Amino acid sequence: MKKIKISSLALLMVSTISLNIGCGAEDKNIVAQNDKIILETEKIENEEVSSQNDKTILETEENRNKEVSPQNNKTILETKHSNADMSFISGDGLIYYNPHLGVITGYYGKITSVIIPDTIDGVKIIAIANKAFLSCNSLTDISIPYGVTSINTSAFIGCDSLTDISIPNSVTSIEGAFIGCTSLSNITLPDSVTSIGAGIFSDCASLKAINVGSGNPSYTSENGILFNKDKTSILAYPKGLQNIEYTIPNSVTSIGKHAFAYCGNLTNVIIPNSVTSIGDSAFLSCRDLTAITIPESVISIGDSAFNGCNSLTNITIPDGVASIGKLTFNSCNRLSNITIPDSVTFISEDAFSNCSKSNLTIKCGANSYAKFYAIENNIPSVNN
Repeated sequence: MKKIKISSLALLMVSTISLNIGCGAEDKNIVAQNDKIILETEKIENEEVSSQNDKTILETEENRNKEVSPQNNKTILETKHSNADMSFISGDGLIYYNPHLGVITGYYGKITSVIIPDTIDGVKIIAIANKAFLSCNSLTDISIPYGVTSINTSAFIGCDSLTDISIPNSVTSIEGAFIGCTSLSNITLPDSVTSIGAGIFSDCASLKAINVGSGNPSYTSENGILFNKDKTSILAYPKGLQNIEYTIPNSVTSIGKHAFAYCGNLTNVIIPNSVTSIGDSAFLSCRDLTAITIPESVISIGDSAFNGCNSLTNITIPDGVASIGKLTFNSCNRLSNITIPDSVTFISEDAFSNCSKSNLTIKCGANSYAKFYAIENNIPSVNN
């Protein structure tokens, strides 16, 4: 029995040693495997692009030759100039681009006349990024290559010397790209454009015509004024037009956001009974606007709709409108009379901010929301 016990103990020790030897081998394999992972990780960390960006790059490259929707282009459009970008010489300056995404991201120095190539060092250019040419005051003209599909928000904002821009028939999306381009006199949107951001041409003081390709499925132009295709929505009235009065066509049911923003020459806009909504900032800073009649058909007035209309003296809100939103009549310094119906059940506390409230009178129902608003805000009121 004792011999058997010794043999069993020896067998147990041998098994334990064998097990340890086996584990050691596995440990070595694990260590080697971990060393490989560590080395690969260090390699990735030393590269300029993270694994997440690599995924985006691969997905973008797969779709470069496909039609990409604005939603799928979100990553591209939000790309900003970084130290990883490459550049090419233009005039006395540089144009930066992202070599992985094919996006123009920024500039440096004095650039005047720019022709962006469709391909740079084998990289196909497909987008102009957010604020790429922000306040580039020396830029006078730019040619965008075929293949670009997106021009992002504020891409050319404040380019006050820009007089000519060529948009190719591959661009599908343009956001608020040309705000403050005060020297731009006309522009043509090609047939390919199907998405335009609000206020795209705001404060373009010299703009007299927004032209649209005859085959465009989404937009049209009449006398240089931009509408949606079936002319049910007016989208942009060029600020450079010298007319003092404008009559909106009877086909229009909505006045778009920023549609008449900064149109300083207009003194009167005639709105037809077909219109049911007035968008945010629709008449923002129309400083000479003295007369406007809102028809009874209107049931919605957006925030800041008449913000900065400091020549406006009288206005009647139609019965059916439920609310007067933020900054709707902000800085309407000469507004002296406003009629508010019982249908209004909400008025933003800043709806009449920076108005001369001592000279303003609200005409409303004796038990209406507007009456209580006037009392609470120390605005004189009279009953209907």
